[in-house]
Amino acid sequence: MIRPSIEDIPEIAESEKFELNGLDKYKIAEKIIRDNIAIWRDGGHEILRERLKRVYQASGALSPGAWGEQQFEALFLETSVFVGKLSPHVRNKIAPLTADITFENGVSMFVRLDDIYFDEQQAPCQMLFRYANLKDSDMIRAAIFNLAAGFEPIVKAAGAPLNTILAGKDKYCSYAAVSPETAVVELGLLLDMFISGLCKPLPFFPESSSAYYRSFRKDGDRKNAQDAAVKKWESDFAGGSESQDDYFKFFYGSKFPCGEEFEETAIAVGDLLQLDKTKVDNSKLEKEGSDA
Repeated sequence: MIRPSIEDIPEIAESEKFELNGLDKYKIAEKIIRDNIAIWRDGGHEILRERLKRVYQASGALSPGAWGEQQFEALFLETSVFVGKLSPHVRNKIAPLTADITFENGVSMFVRLDDIYFDEQQAPCQMLFRYANLKDSDMIRAAIFNLAAGFEPIVKAAGAPLNTILAGKDKYCSYAAVSPETAVVELGLLLDMFISGLCKPLPFFPESSSAYYRSFRKDGDRKNAQDAAVKKWESDFAGGSESQDDYFKFFYGSKFPCGEEFEETAIAVGDLLQLDKTKVDNSKLEKEGSDA
């Protein structure tokens, strides 16, 4: 048995948070939204704010004293604007839905969908959100979750086919429900691609590949699609380009790995996820729910 000596125990500095960084704010805001979006329409926001403030002060997530209260007040106010815009489209939350699926390639998958709600028409739907501007990677993830929502055990448990909503600060996207047969076939093909990617790097990059796919499906011009992908690959707008991603640089360097495999992969993934058929209706984010 190995027992640490006193010298082996690292010194723990006595410090308290003075300022919430971006990640701290994001985590707190996401939890506030996730835990309360279904009851937001019921009002009582002042009571909710005071209760949550006490919870986060006690947890040590905020700075002590008046400064911590100011931090929370500012964050709650900002978060309230976002959740207030989503709450008119969300009713009661449904218990998580699960399924065990085995594909033709022998791979088994356990699915658990946590974000299931009734929508404004009292129909069950999957409501995903990100407290930030949406990226193509968010939309790809939502499309995959939409396929999973089509599995037969999930549909039976929900009592109806499930469409998927993805909401961010800048976009409100909807994905049409898919049939159980489509869900199994298309997720099975995506799994085959994933397994291939475990053997050698798969030239798929969420932002650049999506740009290629959308441009190609728009006019069928591969040159235009390549230009769109290269522009996205090199763009450093709003937080860095894919050309500077450490993992991508390790396998491909900084030069855009354009070629037949990249193009075929972008089209295959885009078609399976129907990325060109995502409906975007930002008017859903324009009207804020009232505070009852």
